[in-house]
Amino acid sequence: MVFLASVLCGIARAAMGTAQCSYVAALGRHEADIIGSDRESMVKKYFAIFFSALQSSQIWGNLIAYHFLQDNSGELISRNLDLCGANYLDSGNDLFSHHDNHVSTEIKQQHEAKYKEFNQIEDKVTQKKNIQLKLTLEALHVFF
Repeated sequence: MVFLASVLCGIARAAMGTAQCSYVAALGRHEADIIGSDRESMVKKYFAIFFSALQSSQIWGNLIAYHFLQDNSGELISRNLDLCGANYLDSGNDLFSHHDNHVSTEIKQQHEAKYKEFNQIEDKVTQKKNIQLKLTLEALHVFF
């Protein structure tokens, strides 16, 4: 459902972009005709205001979201980042030190099996993409 909505929004965005620019230009020309000033400068003024508001809305939206989503509990969480990521193994810790050898071997075997399965699927996808690309190039060659 989300993907369908994304596609529809993407399609509608092209028409909306054209429509909003036409609308802003029409407002600028109408204002220039009313006050008797240069149409081009009034249209530029309206576009400057519109796009300034559009771009600043991203900033204001993020500030509002930050305000409502921030943690106000006052609880301080201590984080020791010295043992994160690659530093964990450098500190002398073993990934499987809390498991006995049987469990760690079983986990390693499962990981290797999943990795092998993933590589096989990736190879099949690559082959299909190559076939699709070849067919597309052949179709383009026929037309051009």
